[in-house]
Amino acid sequence: MAIEIARIFLTIFYSFSYTSTPVDLPSTESYQEEVIAATVTVVVTEDDRYVVLPNGTIDAPVPFEEVKDLIEAEMAESTKMKLKIKGNRNSSYEAVFRVLALCQENGWDPILAYEHD
Repeated sequence: MAIEIARIFLTIFYSFSYTSTPVDLPSTESYQEEVIAATVTVVVTEDDRYVVLPNGTIDAPVPFEEVKDLIEAEMAESTKMKLKIKGNRNSSYEAVFRVLALCQENGWDPILAYEHD
């Protein structure tokens, strides 16, 4: 008798544990379109220095005091108000937040990007 009750309980439990609730998630296409739409990219290097792409070079990063003017000049030429921020996983949060604060000051939409090595 106890085995039959356990079997009934497990059958009911099993049927409820595998029912799924559909969730309407946003598509990844919209995010990828935003990343592509961002024509200006700021790369935060491992040593918390910055490169502004497409015109900067990764071999010549500069400190934040110098990069502010470069970012503002690139964004003035851009038709988009989106700035892609690509941080190295070893860069400090403060280095990335400086660029986020600059975005907030100027009304730009930041797009945070992380790529695995």
